[in-house]
Amino acid sequence: SDVRDAQRRAVAADPHAALAVTIDLGEKDDIHPINKRDVGARIARAARRVAYGESIAPTGPAVGSATLEPGRVVVSFRDVEGRRVTASASEAIGFELCGAAPGTCRFASGTVEADRVVIPTNGGPPPARLRFCWGGSPVCNLSDGSGLPVGPFELDLR
Repeated sequence: SDVRDAQRRAVAADPHAALAVTIDLGEKDDIHPINKRDVGARIARAARRVAYGESIAPTGPAVGSATLEPGRVVVSFRDVEGRRVTASASEAIGFELCGAAPGTCRFASGTVEADRVVIPTNGGPPPARLRFCWGGSPVCNLSDGSGLPVGPFELDLR
């Protein structure tokens, strides 16, 4: 959602901040996850990086860029531990290809290829934006070897 993406952008602009992604821990109709232990562990991990300078990823993989190529969108990530992993499906789900106007998003899945995810545009209108794990209680399945999820994002395509 817009709030989650605003948080992501604020943290990306401040080297002294981190974001503990908990999109996979919450309850559908309650913003307060019951599983406080994992939330606390993720916050502690972020503090280890930001406050103590440990060379670990502060959270799960973070989006680096999304590039529109002929027939596909290529998404790269930073702060990845090990390899990207999809849960319960062979493809990464939770992506949306969007036009410039509101209400033009369509769901799309991607294939994990080495250090990136490739999403075919399937001949639809050329997308202007890419979203991942968007909405109030989204279903998304992309993480890395740490078991931490990729957080929600929206990017303009270039």
